[in-house]
This record gives sequence, C-alpha cells and structure tokens, in this order.
Amino acid sequence: DGPATDPSQVEDAATALAAMLTGASRPLLVFDLPAVRWGALPAIEEFCAGLDIPYFCTLPAVHQAHTEHPQFMGILPGKDADRQRIFSEADLVVACGLIESDVTTGFFSLGLDAKPVARLHTGYTQLGGPSWTDSAVYNGVPIAEVLTAVRHKITGDADGRRRWWTPPAPLPFAIASEDGDLTEEFVF
Repeated sequence: DGPATDPSQVEDAATALAAMLTGASRPLLVFDLPAVRWGALPAIEEFCAGLDIPYFCTLPAVHQAHTEHPQFMGILPGKDADRQRIFSEADLVVACGLIESDVTTGFFSLGLDAKPVARLHTGYTQLGGPSWTDSAVYNGVPIAEVLTAVRHKITGDADGRRRWWTPPAPLPFAIASEDGDLTEEFVF
C-alpha cells in the first residue's frame, strides 16, 4: 500500500505542473525504477504519448522500459549523440521516481541543476528549484495520479504543440561473433 493520496494536493500539483509544461517548448521525461515499482509506468507512457513528449529511463529501470514505444529515447545518460542532444536541448525535465545518484546521473554529469525539473516521487511532488527553499512541495500526490491529472488539464493543447524532437535512428544491436568469442560490445 502506497502513501495516502490527498486529492486537493494532486489538483494543486497538477495545475502547477501543467503550467510548467505549457510554458516549456522542449519538455521531456525521465523515469527511474521507483516509478515502475509504484506502478506509474503505464501513466508515464500514456502521458508522454498524449503530449508527444520524449522520455528516457535510467540504467536501473532499463529492463522495465518498453523500447518499442515511439516516445522512448533510451537510457540516460547514454553514449548516443542524438539522444544526448535531445536531453541537452530540453527546457523542462519531468523526473519520475528519480533517485539522483552516480549511477542514474552518469556521475552527476546530466546537469539537472541547470534546468527546471519537476520531481515526482511516490508520495510527493517538488516543483521549482533544486533546493527545498526555492520550490513548492505537494504531499500525498502519487506519480500516476499527478500525470493523469495533468494530461486531462492539457488535453487539446498537445495538438497545438509542435514536436521539438526528431526520433533518433534505432540503436544498433550487437551480434555474437561467429568464432564464439564473447565480446564486451555484445555483453553490453
């Protein structure tokens, strides 16, 4: 059983996040394993598809991602230049269940402090600056409920938003060598 939901806080958080999204021209979403554990992945995919927002996952969440989803861009941080460009050009990051650690941020190289970040966690949402003193915190707001509420608030506006990102080329798949050697490229 998850944290208790506060409907008025969900409404307030959704209104504030909808305003952030409306003001952003290049938003994206990144999710980490806690978002999956709390059952938010279907809401994340519906949210991103409905608003045509690209999304990434962290290394711990990679096996939970649906790689065939049109908005799915892969793992962050990654080595693909096209995908890194999409992240670097974003002007708003919606971080769902993101545990900011050396593993999930590429040794803190993502530069999240340089962008507006909406941090959605299992029981609260933090909107605004990187510190608690310059942000608004809404308690009792599960990730899926906030995303669903935001999606209902922005319905119609999504059609007017111009797609700011171009789907990158598919990532190549490594093929096992014919001589049976197990290569590092194939393993990763």
